[in-house]
Amino acid sequence: MPAPAVRLAKVMKTPKGDDISVFDLRFCIPNKDIMSEKGTHTLEHLFAGFMRDHLNSNSVEIIDISPMGCRTGFYMSLIGT
Repeated sequence: MPAPAVRLAKVMKTPKGDDISVFDLRFCIPNKDIMSEKGTHTLEHLFAGFMRDHLNSNSVEIIDISPMGCRTGFYMSLIGT
């Protein structure tokens, strides 16, 4: 997978019919590069504040933004379309 890139990893339906989308926010090429721990932590806090404050709307809400264990990017889960 090229990096940087944003990819829709999967879409799931809740029991009530809402869509949950999981996005792969890739910053480094897998098996080639990794993000530093400090850089990952800094981006995690930036995303937690900025993205939730500026991207949530009546139709979309960010559920979670978590770093990947391989330290190549983040997963962002949201509900809505």
